Amino acid sequence: MLYFVRHGSTELNANSPQDPKNYFRGYLEASLDDLGKQEMQQTADWFKGKTIDELYSCPLTRTKESMLIIAKTNDISNWRLDPGLITWNTGVYAGHEVTKELLDSLLLLQRVHRDEKIPQGESYNDFLDHWGVALKKYIERSKTKDIVLISHHWNALAVPVILRGMKPEAEGPPENAGVIRIYSDGFIRELFTPPATLEAQKSAKGEDRL
Repeated sequence: MLYFVRHGSTELNANSPQDPKNYFRGYLEASLDDLGKQEMQQTADWFKGKTIDELYSCPLTRTKESMLIIAKTNDISNWRLDPGLITWNTGVYAGHEVTKELLDSLLLLQRVHRDEKIPQGESYNDFLDHWGVALKKYIERSKTKDIVLISHHWNALAVPVILRGMKPEAEGPPENAGVIRIYSDGFIRELFTPPATLEAQKSAKGEDRL
């Protein structure tokens, strides 16, 4: 079985009590905020009693911290960092607040101009290439093992694109610290969203949550 977990909230994510604005993150380093730690603890508790043969994380701080909470809670020592799980390098967008204008321009690069390289970043197709290699590797390994991947929202959204040839989407599960199951045919199933994530969304004032 292949589980995919989105990292917990940071101050750069929408709905964070520290800063409810939403920022493009890309390769920027950001630690989990208090909400993110609470979300990830709830997700780690959800995994109690489930078999985890292998646990992997993208090396960025927010994903590594998320993974370590799962590892500690479930007494897992055989975790690994894998650069293949890294998110889309959105280059010059990273660090800017998500506005409709900037979001529309990025989604144009995701959906139409997929070979166009973002300044200081990469094209969407380049991202699909390196993420696709890692994704297919773990799908093959998950035929005989229960594997958990800790990664990013762009990665989750790209799964049906890579495996089913679908059009790229801008929204979809999982939410922060949420869990989905990835099937070998490219379908996904939402398994868990932390109560803390849902409560933060209810308390937010309508910010875009991409």
